[in-house]
Amino acid sequence: MFKYLLTYRDRRCSRDVLMDEFWPDVSPDQARNRFHVALSALRRSLRTVSDIAVVEFREGAYELNPELDVQVDVDHFEGLVKSAERAQSDGDSEATIACYAQAVAVYRGDLLAETPYDDWALLPRETLRVTYLDVLDRLAALHLAGGSFGRCIAVAQLILQQDPCREDAHRLLMRCYAAQGRIHEALRQFELCSRALATTLGSGPSRATTALLHSIRTSRRD
Repeated sequence: MFKYLLTYRDRRCSRDVLMDEFWPDVSPDQARNRFHVALSALRRSLRTVSDIAVVEFREGAYELNPELDVQVDVDHFEGLVKSAERAQSDGDSEATIACYAQAVAVYRGDLLAETPYDDWALLPRETLRVTYLDVLDRLAALHLAGGSFGRCIAVAQLILQQDPCREDAHRLLMRCYAAQGRIHEALRQFELCSRALATTLGSGPSRATTALLHSIRTSRRD
């Protein structure tokens, strides 16, 4: 319940919403009883870390006390992303890269990964994951444009940790390895890409990836 209230801290939650979410398969009386038991236990636990009431009931709904200074890593991550976007809009590439890099460091895994089957967590988890991948895409592109091939490689590898079938990330690695003269690793990356696509999707590399392979092989012969 605390995770739910923290995740949806920008809005108030009625008792009925919480009951339907956590005890949908019992009678209303049972759900109401379980809700009050859980809420009492939560408040009792939170009293050990704060003298101020953490969960409050206002205007027929429950919420985190707005007087509390609640620091959440999700807010930190999203704030860094917004700062990077503002810096990019201002044409400050150094600040843009710094903010995106900090956002990547703050993102330490999927939201509420320890509760993978809670339906209420699916949308915010996937939304953050999509934002994280977008940040990685932008950061990799900035590193590539600036000729920072080592950093671009590190970011592309993070993308593949999230989705091993991202051909654009495989191509990024191939380009960076080739730019560094690591032709063997560029060719090996193509093989890794082919294997991931075949195993996961039952398909082969796209024309763009195959064309890049041919270009790297040709440049090596030259």
